[in-house]
Amino acid sequence: MSRNNLNLTAGVFINQNGFNVTGTPTGGTYMFNGHTYTASQVGRLTGKTHFNGAAPYVGIGWGDPMDGGRLTFTANVGAIYEGAPNVSLTATGAAANPQLASDVQAEQNSLNNKVSGYQWWPVMGVGLMYRFG
Repeated sequence: MSRNNLNLTAGVFINQNGFNVTGTPTGGTYMFNGHTYTASQVGRLTGKTHFNGAAPYVGIGWGDPMDGGRLTFTANVGAIYEGAPNVSLTATGAAANPQLASDVQAEQNSLNNKVSGYQWWPVMGVGLMYRFG
């Protein structure tokens, strides 16, 4: 095995990161954009977020699985650029209440502002490879 197995890596991550949440309030009051609504006014609240579908990856690693004996170790650290997450919010009660629709949109905009800085995500990987034969 050679002594210098330091390497730079780059690639593209097929990105399906994101989340979907649904909440159905059963009582109490809820606040959107400084306005208070009852559970029956809000109805079901749905939130979704997604990132870019293809995310570039850059990293630095150590180890060469093609070099060495039967057992090889690799390690890699880097970052994936997913872009700014896109958050969407909907409330079923907003269809009948223009003020609620406006307030949910304002909350969505506020959330998108808050998460806009989360574009790069760290990645760390280790590998152990065994060759047969």
